[in-house]
Amino acid sequence: GFKECVRLGAKGVIVDLCFKKDGTPVISDSYSTADSAETVEDLFKAMSDGKYKEISVYFNIIQLSDLSRLNSLAVSYNILDRVFLIGIDSEHYDLINTDDTIIPFLLDYNFKDSDLDALKKGSFTRPDILDKYGATGLVLPSSQISEELVEALNDYGILYIVNVADESSDMCQTLLKGADNVIVPDIEKASRTMNEWTLEMQKRYKESVDKSIKALSEKEKGNK
Repeated sequence: GFKECVRLGAKGVIVDLCFKKDGTPVISDSYSTADSAETVEDLFKAMSDGKYKEISVYFNIIQLSDLSRLNSLAVSYNILDRVFLIGIDSEHYDLINTDDTIIPFLLDYNFKDSDLDALKKGSFTRPDILDKYGATGLVLPSSQISEELVEALNDYGILYIVNVADESSDMCQTLLKGADNVIVPDIEKASRTMNEWTLEMQKRYKESVDKSIKALSEKEKGNK
Protein backbone atom coordinates (compact mmCIF):
# COMPACT_ATOMS: atom_id res chain seq x y z
CA GLY A 1 0.00 0.00 0.00
CA PHE A 2 2.84 2.39 0.84
CA LYS A 3 4.57 1.72 -2.49
CA GLU A 4 1.32 2.03 -4.45
CA CYS A 5 0.56 5.42 -2.89
CA VAL A 6 4.01 6.65 -3.87
CA ARG A 7 3.59 5.30 -7.39
CA LEU A 8 0.37 7.29 -7.70
CA GLY A 9 2.14 10.51 -6.70
CA ALA A 10 1.84 10.80 -2.91
CA LYS A 11 4.67 12.64 -1.13
CA GLY A 12 3.50 11.41 2.25
CA VAL A 13 1.58 8.34 3.36
CA ILE A 14 -0.73 7.93 6.37
CA VAL A 15 -0.76 4.59 8.17
CA ASP A 16 -2.64 3.56 11.31
CA LEU A 17 -0.51 2.92 14.38
CA CYS A 18 -1.16 0.27 17.03
CA PHE A 19 1.05 -1.81 19.31
CA LYS A 20 1.44 -5.51 20.00
CA LYS A 21 1.15 -6.75 23.56
CA ASP A 22 4.97 -6.71 23.83
CA GLY A 23 5.07 -3.04 22.77
CA THR A 24 6.12 -3.58 19.14
CA PRO A 25 4.64 -0.80 16.95
CA VAL A 26 2.61 -2.16 14.04
CA ILE A 27 0.46 -0.94 11.17
CA SER A 28 -3.11 -1.73 12.12
CA ASP A 29 -6.43 0.06 12.53
CA SER A 30 -7.42 -2.13 15.49
CA TYR A 31 -5.73 -3.35 18.64
CA SER A 32 -7.49 -6.70 18.15
CA THR A 33 -5.48 -7.40 14.97
CA ALA A 34 -2.21 -5.87 16.10
CA ASP A 35 -0.42 -9.12 16.89
CA SER A 36 -0.71 -10.31 13.28
CA ALA A 37 -0.12 -6.92 11.63
CA GLU A 38 2.92 -5.78 9.64
CA THR A 39 5.51 -4.07 11.80
CA VAL A 40 6.55 -0.45 11.60
CA GLU A 41 10.13 -1.63 11.28
CA ASP A 42 9.24 -3.32 7.97
CA LEU A 43 7.88 0.02 6.77
CA PHE A 44 11.02 1.85 7.88
CA LYS A 45 13.13 -0.65 5.95
CA ALA A 46 11.13 0.16 2.82
CA MET A 47 11.55 3.87 3.48
CA SER A 48 15.32 3.41 3.54
CA ASP A 49 15.27 2.38 -0.12
CA GLY A 50 16.72 5.12 -2.31
CA LYS A 51 13.58 5.76 -4.33
CA TYR A 52 11.55 6.35 -1.15
CA LYS A 53 13.99 8.62 0.66
CA GLU A 54 11.90 11.73 -0.03
CA ILE A 55 8.66 10.19 1.26
CA SER A 56 7.22 11.05 4.68
CA VAL A 57 5.01 8.86 6.84
CA TYR A 58 2.27 10.14 9.14
CA PHE A 59 1.28 7.68 11.86
CA ASN A 60 -2.40 8.03 12.69
CA ILE A 61 -2.54 7.02 16.35
CA ILE A 62 -5.27 4.45 16.88
CA GLN A 63 -3.89 3.17 20.16
CA LEU A 64 -1.68 5.44 22.24
CA SER A 65 0.95 3.48 24.15
CA ASP A 66 4.57 3.75 25.21
CA LEU A 67 6.26 5.39 22.22
CA SER A 68 9.84 4.54 23.22
CA ARG A 69 10.10 1.63 20.75
CA LEU A 70 8.84 3.82 17.93
CA ASN A 71 11.31 6.55 18.91
CA SER A 72 14.20 4.08 18.86
CA LEU A 73 13.25 2.71 15.45
CA ALA A 74 12.99 6.20 13.94
CA VAL A 75 16.46 7.02 15.26
CA SER A 76 18.06 3.76 14.18
CA TYR A 77 16.74 4.15 10.62
CA ASN A 78 17.67 7.86 10.60
CA ILE A 79 14.23 9.03 9.47
CA LEU A 80 13.16 11.38 12.25
CA ASP A 81 12.80 14.16 9.69
CA ARG A 82 10.27 12.10 7.70
CA VAL A 83 8.06 10.66 10.41
CA PHE A 84 5.16 12.40 12.16
CA LEU A 85 2.35 11.51 14.55
CA ILE A 86 -1.22 12.63 13.86
CA GLY A 87 -4.74 11.65 14.94
CA ILE A 88 -4.59 13.61 18.21
CA ASP A 89 -7.84 15.48 18.76
CA SER A 90 -8.56 18.07 21.45
CA GLU A 91 -9.83 15.42 23.89
CA HIS A 92 -6.41 13.74 23.83
CA TYR A 93 -4.02 16.71 23.82
CA ASP A 94 -3.03 16.01 27.41
CA LEU A 95 -1.99 12.44 26.59
CA ILE A 96 1.06 13.36 24.55
CA ASN A 97 3.93 15.81 24.81
CA THR A 98 7.62 16.05 24.02
CA ASP A 99 8.48 14.00 27.11
CA ASP A 100 6.76 11.04 25.42
CA THR A 101 8.15 11.30 21.93
CA ILE A 102 11.04 12.73 19.96
CA ILE A 103 8.98 12.17 16.81
CA PRO A 104 7.26 15.40 15.76
CA PHE A 105 3.48 15.42 16.18
CA LEU A 106 0.64 17.48 14.78
CA LEU A 107 -2.57 18.26 16.65
CA ASP A 108 -6.05 18.20 15.12
CA TYR A 109 -7.18 21.79 15.38
CA ASN A 110 -10.03 24.12 14.52
CA PHE A 111 -9.44 27.84 14.71
CA LYS A 112 -12.03 29.79 16.69
CA ASP A 113 -14.11 32.44 14.98
CA SER A 114 -12.17 35.03 16.98
CA ASP A 115 -8.91 33.71 15.49
CA LEU A 116 -10.26 34.02 11.96
CA ASP A 117 -11.57 37.52 12.72
CA ALA A 118 -8.11 38.45 14.00
CA LEU A 119 -6.69 37.16 10.73
CA LYS A 120 -8.82 39.64 8.79
CA LYS A 121 -7.76 42.47 11.11
CA GLY A 122 -4.07 41.61 10.86
CA SER A 123 -3.77 40.64 14.53
CA PHE A 124 -3.51 36.85 14.11
CA THR A 125 -1.15 35.13 16.56
CA ARG A 126 0.50 31.74 16.78
CA PRO A 127 -1.81 29.16 18.45
CA ASP A 128 -0.84 28.67 22.12
CA ILE A 129 -1.35 24.89 21.98
CA LEU A 130 1.77 24.45 19.85
CA ASP A 131 4.08 25.64 22.60
CA LYS A 132 1.95 24.24 25.42
CA TYR A 133 2.30 20.66 24.19
CA GLY A 134 5.45 21.01 22.13
CA ALA A 135 3.60 20.18 18.93
CA THR A 136 5.28 20.68 15.57
CA GLY A 137 2.16 21.60 13.66
CA LEU A 138 -1.55 21.29 13.01
CA VAL A 139 -4.03 19.18 11.06
CA LEU A 140 -6.71 21.55 9.79
CA PRO A 141 -10.11 21.10 8.10
CA SER A 142 -10.31 22.40 4.55
CA SER A 143 -13.39 24.45 5.48
CA GLN A 144 -11.14 26.89 7.37
CA ILE A 145 -8.46 27.29 4.73
CA SER A 146 -8.12 30.64 3.05
CA GLU A 147 -5.27 32.41 1.26
CA GLU A 148 -4.89 34.69 4.28
CA LEU A 149 -4.63 31.77 6.72
CA VAL A 150 -2.11 29.95 4.53
CA GLU A 151 0.02 33.10 4.37
CA ALA A 152 -0.16 33.58 8.15
CA LEU A 153 0.80 29.96 8.85
CA ASN A 154 3.73 30.22 6.47
CA ASP A 155 4.85 33.51 8.04
CA TYR A 156 4.92 31.84 11.46
CA GLY A 157 6.67 28.78 10.06
CA ILE A 158 3.88 26.49 11.27
CA LEU A 159 3.80 23.06 9.66
CA TYR A 160 0.25 22.09 8.72
CA ILE A 161 -1.65 19.60 6.63
CA VAL A 162 -5.23 19.96 5.44
CA ASN A 163 -7.84 17.24 5.72
CA VAL A 164 -10.09 17.46 2.67
CA ALA A 165 -13.49 15.78 2.56
CA ASP A 166 -13.56 15.22 -1.18
CA GLU A 167 -10.70 14.67 -3.64
CA SER A 168 -12.33 16.65 -6.42
CA SER A 169 -13.56 20.20 -5.83
CA ASP A 170 -12.49 20.36 -2.18
CA MET A 171 -8.93 19.28 -2.92
CA CYS A 172 -8.53 21.59 -5.91
CA GLN A 173 -9.98 24.59 -4.08
CA THR A 174 -7.66 23.97 -1.13
CA LEU A 175 -4.61 23.83 -3.41
CA LEU A 176 -5.72 26.99 -5.22
CA LYS A 177 -5.70 28.81 -1.87
CA GLY A 178 -2.00 28.00 -1.51
CA ALA A 179 -1.99 24.95 0.76
CA ASP A 180 0.77 22.50 -0.12
CA ASN A 181 -0.13 19.39 1.87
CA VAL A 182 -3.57 17.81 1.74
CA ILE A 183 -4.86 14.50 3.09
CA VAL A 184 -7.04 12.57 0.66
CA PRO A 185 -8.89 9.32 1.42
CA ASP A 186 -8.41 7.84 -2.07
CA ILE A 187 -5.02 8.55 -3.64
CA GLU A 188 -5.94 6.94 -6.98
CA LYS A 189 -9.00 9.14 -7.39
CA ALA A 190 -7.05 12.18 -6.17
CA SER A 191 -4.25 11.51 -8.66
CA ARG A 192 -6.75 11.27 -11.50
CA THR A 193 -8.48 14.45 -10.37
CA MET A 194 -5.15 16.29 -10.17
CA ASN A 195 -4.23 15.28 -13.72
CA GLU A 196 -7.62 16.38 -15.05
CA TRP A 197 -7.44 19.64 -13.08
CA THR A 198 -3.91 20.38 -14.32
CA LEU A 199 -4.94 19.81 -17.94
CA GLU A 200 -7.97 22.08 -17.47
CA MET A 201 -5.80 24.83 -15.93
CA GLN A 202 -3.33 24.54 -18.82
CA LYS A 203 -6.19 24.75 -21.32
CA ARG A 204 -7.60 27.86 -19.64
CA TYR A 205 -4.16 29.47 -19.52
CA LYS A 206 -3.59 28.81 -23.22
CA GLU A 207 -7.02 30.22 -24.09
CA SER A 208 -6.26 33.34 -22.04
CA VAL A 209 -2.88 33.82 -23.73
CA ASP A 210 -4.34 33.28 -27.19
CA LYS A 211 -7.09 35.80 -26.43
CA SER A 212 -4.55 38.39 -25.27
CA ILE A 213 -2.37 37.87 -28.34
CA LYS A 214 -5.38 38.22 -30.60
CA ALA A 215 -6.44 41.43 -28.87
CA LEU A 216 -2.93 42.90 -29.20
CA SER A 217 -2.78 41.92 -32.86
CA GLU A 218 -6.12 43.59 -33.60
CA LYS A 219 -4.98 46.69 -31.69
CA GLU A 220 -1.79 46.92 -33.77
CA LYS A 221 -3.81 46.60 -36.98
CA GLY A 222 -6.07 49.40 -35.81
CA ASN A 223 -3.09 51.65 -35.06
CA LYS A 224 -1.77 51.13 -38.57
